[in-house]
Formats: sequence, structure tokens, C-alpha cells
Amino acid sequence: MEINGNTLFFILFFIFFLISSPKNPDGTTSQYESKQLKRIRDQLGYEFEYMKNNMTFNSLVGNITGFRYSYNDMALNHKDYKTYFHNDKNSVDNGDKNKDDKVIGFPLPGKDYTSGWKAFSSDSQILPQYILDKVKNSIWQDDKDDTSDGEYPWNISSYLRGSLNLESHDEQNTIHMPVPKYFQGTKNNFDYLDDTDAGDGSINDDLALILDTPPYGDFFMNDTTLFEEKLKKRLNVSSVSNKSKLTFSIDQLFTFNDRWKFLNLNCRLDSYFRDTLIFKGLYDKKYGKLFIYTQSAKFHPLFVLPHYYLGCSETEFNELKKFVEYHWNETDYLTSFKMNDFKNWYKRSMETCEFVGFFQLEKWDGYDSAKSELLEKELQNPTGRPINVKKTPLLNVSKGILYSPDCGDYYNLGELMGERKEIFQIKTRHDLLIFFMIPFVLEIYFFLVQMVFTNTPSKTNKISRTMIDIINMTDGAFAFLFILGTVITQALFTIDILISFLISVLAFIFEYMYMCCIIMSQSTERRISWVRIITRWLRRRRESSGTSNGSGVETTNDNDTDPPLIIPDEQATQLSVRKRSLIKLVILLMVMLPIFTKSYDTRKVFEYVGVTLANSYMVPQILKNCVASVNNNNVVASLNNSVSSPDQYPFNFFYFIVGFSLARLIPYYYLYGVASNSFYHHTNYKYLFILTGWVVFQIIVLYIQKRYGGNSIIPKFIVKKLDKILDIGKLYDYHHKLSRQVFEENGRVFECPICMNEDDPIIMPVEMEQEDNNPAINREQQEGGEDNDADGNENTPLSSTSKCKSGSIATDSTNVTTDIQDYMITPCDHVFHSKCLITWMNRKLQCPVCRAPLPPL
Repeated sequence: MEINGNTLFFILFFIFFLISSPKNPDGTTSQYESKQLKRIRDQLGYEFEYMKNNMTFNSLVGNITGFRYSYNDMALNHKDYKTYFHNDKNSVDNGDKNKDDKVIGFPLPGKDYTSGWKAFSSDSQILPQYILDKVKNSIWQDDKDDTSDGEYPWNISSYLRGSLNLESHDEQNTIHMPVPKYFQGTKNNFDYLDDTDAGDGSINDDLALILDTPPYGDFFMNDTTLFEEKLKKRLNVSSVSNKSKLTFSIDQLFTFNDRWKFLNLNCRLDSYFRDTLIFKGLYDKKYGKLFIYTQSAKFHPLFVLPHYYLGCSETEFNELKKFVEYHWNETDYLTSFKMNDFKNWYKRSMETCEFVGFFQLEKWDGYDSAKSELLEKELQNPTGRPINVKKTPLLNVSKGILYSPDCGDYYNLGELMGERKEIFQIKTRHDLLIFFMIPFVLEIYFFLVQMVFTNTPSKTNKISRTMIDIINMTDGAFAFLFILGTVITQALFTIDILISFLISVLAFIFEYMYMCCIIMSQSTERRISWVRIITRWLRRRRESSGTSNGSGVETTNDNDTDPPLIIPDEQATQLSVRKRSLIKLVILLMVMLPIFTKSYDTRKVFEYVGVTLANSYMVPQILKNCVASVNNNNVVASLNNSVSSPDQYPFNFFYFIVGFSLARLIPYYYLYGVASNSFYHHTNYKYLFILTGWVVFQIIVLYIQKRYGGNSIIPKFIVKKLDKILDIGKLYDYHHKLSRQVFEENGRVFECPICMNEDDPIIMPVEMEQEDNNPAINREQQEGGEDNDADGNENTPLSSTSKCKSGSIATDSTNVTTDIQDYMITPCDHVFHSKCLITWMNRKLQCPVCRAPLPPL
């Protein structure tokens, strides 16, 4: 049986997707990872049970990761310590090789964990006293202290924007948080651990064991070289702005007891984090208090929520314990913790600082419970209810701080406010409609106008393929990004898919069609190509040393002749264009996607470079106009026709050059010029000004070329030097005199084979000087006196279907000739009226007689 390509593909697909072993639902890929995942689940389970059964209103936090040691505890032995998980000390006593380590461990000898908790005292806290005083006296307030009317918002799912001020960076008062060693992978994955980390090399000794079983004990990430390097890279205090832009995206996860809400928050502080930080949060609707925190392998604040909701009563403490228990059970916390979470936690513990935050929201003036409930129902399910609200109030965080216990960073919150997510999504739809959908509709219209304007091969021939290629790749990338947006943001699916459809129509239909037309019309073009110019110049440079054959006679190179012209098949051209364009687009996307994973500064550099290149699409057209004019300064009429003549100019200047270019700038004005843009994109007015100036500059250059010619933007001395260096040959001149040989064979009177008008014969002048076999003749260099030579054939009309031969030269016997601009001679030596051949060439660049390819006008 014969197996074709489709059958082979199906077999491979079946083997790969159906016979391959199923993936572990926990995401583990080895027995070692399964042991790691079991170890973290055991620890989380222990900490939950410890909170549930051992933690009381008056007791200290206890054995919770990140909270085992207060500032006073760490001061006992600041860097020379090891720790062990609660029952892992037994393994040390039973012969584990770590038994000689200096252990601070848990519990600390002589410390009473059953009492002594003070919410606003650093004796039992990981927070310094000045932070606790700030929260107590300035941030959080009780309802009895707030006499304003209104009610705190119930649902705070929103997008907030504001700023944070870096108040201090105190490296001396930091908590060194232990990380369990079982988070370690193989030795090759943890090069940050060196002999200096432990002081006695014991950590390196532990690494020899982790190939089989994850080790016990902890190490302190703060003391590793990698953590210090990451900290210096991510936080350079001297370069951090005193007022950094902050964005928060808040999502509500669940509600408990009609008072407490558990939240997920995505935060980005441009000048500090450079990336998104994920917070969890507890919101108290009664008092408008919001406590947020990060979590990682070295920090588990979920199990200390009852204590770190500072200033709570014993009743509230017990309610929060039930809150944590409810969250634990409803989310199936242990089972839902997968290997991917394990790796993310460990990565965060190595690369970032941990944060806790205390925020205070403002009340909504004029709202009560009934009005808030009615507004909430209308936002969730719009039906036109009479809410009697002119404008939905903004969510406003009036006061707040962020503090990092392990890095010592203290941030004070500036203004932080924004709309509810439902309102924000409506605003985003409007913005996408105005700044993206309408400009893309205009682009389609302007592009169709341009396609209709260049409805002849002679006009299409003068358009740069590279320009359309850049436009096509940019539009393809936009289409991909909006399709990706439909997956990321379900609420904006309709508008995103509509915009991506419009861009796809422009990129994959109209621009492909236009590219095919350009390629077909330029199939006869031999010289207007920078690649061909440079290749010919380099070849002649290499051969310059061999131009002499030893006798002083210059040798010729057979390879310097042009290859035969072949007109490509239209269907094959369309397939080739689609294939090459899709390959380029795939390569572009493969380059773009990894950039999204880079740091903030790296992404900005790539973004500015990419946007600038995407808006430089007119540069290839400018260069094409220039190279079409170099070394053809004497062919004035042909040059003017190709660049500045209204009949032959290839662009609808107002609609395509001006309108199309400015419409493509509108999305960038939204991204870089609107501070409250829906994409949370940074504003940069300076770059926006530069980008606009660059596009306008290109438009001005194209107008100068339209008005004065392609090489009018180049100084004359540079044109002459390029003319001498490149020597790329001249444009074919359709208006030249008749050769002597043709004159002797066929006479000088011809009939146009297009109009076949016998009453309007073409009486041609005859060349006077000896020329080589180059059919591209410069008329101005041929001007001179004419010799009279009688010939009896001048009154015998001959059809131009006779094949003419260029070669020897004859003189003309009479001055009665057709004006040189009124006739045209093709490279295949057929003679036509100028108006007849131009009309023909506006439809097809082939000789009407022999179907040979014709150079463009």
C-alpha cells in the first residue's frame, strides 16, 4: 500500500496525541517532584491545622512560614543559623548528616507561644514599630471615628490607578525568611547556593542527597548571592522615582458572612516591580479596610489573617479563623495546589520581595444599603432600572501603605482610584471603537481608494513591494494581538473579534491582492532594485582588477547581461505571496512572543524599535523613487512621467499618503498619549512627538519627490557620485531615432499596428552617430546635425510588424519627420504611436505584436 504525506501525518498525529501516556493531573514529571509536592502539601496542611487548633486571640503566631521569628528573634543570631520544620528535628537526631548544623529551629527555647500577642507591638510582629503606628494612627479607622454619611462599597472588583511614594529602604531592619530545602531541584538548577551561604558548606552537602529525596531543613534566601543580585537589579534606590505609577486590578473571589470578601489583586508599579505582582486580599466591608499580601515559598500569610487584621476584636478574630477555614474547604486548597504553583512560589521567593499592605477605602456619599444593592444588580445585569444615579461613583483608596518585611521597603500610597470593572469594560469598548475600529475602517477605505487609483500596470509598477510588505506584517501582528485579546478578556470578546476581522480583511485579502498586482506588473523590471544594484556594483568591483587581458583591451563579462524576462503565472504568484507573507508573519510572532516575557525595560526598548520600524513603511518607497532616478538625469521626460506627472504618479496622495498614514497613527496616540488608556500602557509624549514627526517627515519627502522628481532630495554631487559608482544602467527610452540598418532594410515610414491608421503614418528620424548594441539610447546625447542622404523608400509605408535590427547608422535625407514624442519604439523594435502604446501599456506591459515583456514607462 502506498503511503502519501497525508496518511503519514495522520499516523504521527495518532501516535503522538492518542498513544502517548496521559499527563499527571498534579503536573509532576518525576518521582522527585511528586515527593516535593507531597512535602509542601504536608506543610500547608500542618500550618492550617496549627492555625485552627493552636492559634488563639492572645497567642503568638507560631510555626507559620515567614512568621516564625519576630525582629527580636532574628536579632539573636542574624546570619549564622539553620532551621528545621517542626518534626524534622527527629530526622536530625536519627542520624541525618545535618545534625551538626547550628539550629535556631522552632520552637525557640524559653519562648512562650501561648500568650503575649500584641497587635500593634513589634515584639511579636514581623513589622517594625513605625509601620504599626502608621497603620493604627493614620491608615485604618473605626466606623465610630467616621461621621460622614454614606456606605462603603460592597463589591470592589475594579481597575485602580494611582501612585506610590518610596519613603524608606531600611536594610538593617529586615526579616530573614527561611525557605524549605525541599523546594530545591537538582544541583544544576541551584547554582546560587555556594559555600559562603552556610559558612560551613553544609548546604552543598545537602545537595548531594536531593537527587533521591528532597532534603529537610531550611535555608535563608536573604543570605544567598542570587537574592542580593536580584534585589540590586530590581531595586536601585537611587533610581526609583519618588512618585511611581501604580495600577491595581481587583477581582472578587468569594464572600463570607456578608462582611468579609477574599480578593485577588494584580499590581504593577512601573518603577519598581517592572512586572506584575500578584496579591491576595481581605476586605472588610463594615469599615472599608483592605489587607493585602503576597505569598511564596517563604511567606504564607493566609494562615495569619486573624492576627494581621490588626486591631480586631476577639469575635472578629474567631470570624476570620472561620473565614480561612471556609476558604480552605471551598477551594480544596491542598488538592488544587499543583506542581506549577510549587515552581511559581519558589521562583517568587528567589526573585522578589514579599509585601503586606494596609489600605483604607472611602465611603460612597449618599448611598445606603438599598441603593447600593440596586446599583449592584444593575451593574451585574443591566436592565435599565431607575437607579437615580447620574454617574457611578469611583472607588477611592484614600490612604494606604505597602511594606516589605524581607527587603525593608516602605511605600506610602498616593491617590488610588478607578471605576468598577463593569464600567471600565464599557469605557474600554468605547475606546476600542473610537481609537481602533474606526481608524481600521478608514484604513480599509483609503487602501481601496489607492487600489482603484493604481488601476494600470504602469502605476502599480512604481510602488515598492517592501512598503506593502511592512504594512501587511504590521496589520497581521495587530490581528493576532486582538485575537489573543478575545481569549484573555472574555468581556471584550465581541469588539475584539470584530476589530481582528476588519484587520484580517485588510491584511489577508486586500493587501495580498495588491501585492500580487505589484509583483505581476514588476515582472519586467530589471534594474529598480537595491539588491540588484549592490550586487552588480560588487561584481564589477571584483572584476575591476581583471578588466584588462594583458593587451590593454578591456574584457567583458558574460554574466553582466540581463537574464531573459519571464512573466510569472498569476495563480502561482498569488500562492507565492500568501506563503511568503504567512511565513514572515509567523517569524514576526515568534520574535514578539518571547519579548513579552522579558523585563519591563527590555520590553520598552523592543517596543519602541518595533513601532518605529512599523511606521517607516514609506522609506522603501522613497528609496525606490531615488534609485529609479539615479543615472537617468538626462531622460527628463521619462523621469517626470514616472515620478511627478499626475497621469503616472502611483499614489493618491491625499487619501493614501496623508490619510492612510495619519489613520495608522491614531492607535499609537491612544496608547502613548492617553494616561487612562484601557491597556494600562505607559504614556510617553516625547516618543509620540518623535513618531509623529517621523511619519510627517516621510510624507513631506514623498511630496517633494512627487513635485520635483525622485532624486530631488539628493544633493547633485551625491547623485553624480552614485551615478559613477553604481553605473546601474539607464531607463529604457521609448523615444529614440531609427537605426541605419533598419532604415536600409525597411525604410523610415511605419504604420501603427494598434490603430492601423494609414492617414497618420510614422515618419521617423534616423540616428547619426555610431552606437553600441544597447537599445537604451539617450536622446539628448544623440542630438546634433543631420546629414542628408537620398533614399527612395521614405514614401513607402511599412508595417511595424517587421522585426527591426539595431546596429549601423545611416543619415536622414529629409527634415520631414514625426515628432520624437509622438512615437515609441519597443525593445523588440516595433513602432507605435505614443498615445496608442501608452493606452495599451496602462492595461498590459506586453508588446501588442509579439507579446514580449515591456519595461514600464
